[in-house]
Amino acid sequence: MTAAADPRPGLRDTAPYTSPQPDVAVRLNTNECPHPLPQDFFDELAKLMTNAAGAAQGVRREIDTLVQTQVERVLNNIDVVKREDFEAVKAMAQKAREENDALARRIAELEAKLGGAKTESASDSKAD
Repeated sequence: MTAAADPRPGLRDTAPYTSPQPDVAVRLNTNECPHPLPQDFFDELAKLMTNAAGAAQGVRREIDTLVQTQVERVLNNIDVVKREDFEAVKAMAQKAREENDALARRIAELEAKLGGAKTESASDSKAD
């Protein structure tokens, strides 16, 4: 092993942390620590992940709102009718069509009666 550089004052008396290494030609896992990470590390990591997930959901809601606003603006600019308005006008047209059909039947009935009455009156006048 080679000698390490002279440490800063105050650290000269402490031994540097190194993982135990056998004297072999190829060293593996030189950065491996035999001590477990403290529980605080995992708690903080969990908090960070929770906060990141919450922030991602907030960004998603904000993007959804922006997209919806832009789509509504585009649809309003091209004069697209809303579904509720279309359904209301469709119902009004259907009702008007039914009323027209009923009136057409009534006119046909009245014309049939008048046509029958004209032929009767015409035959009565010829008989005189």
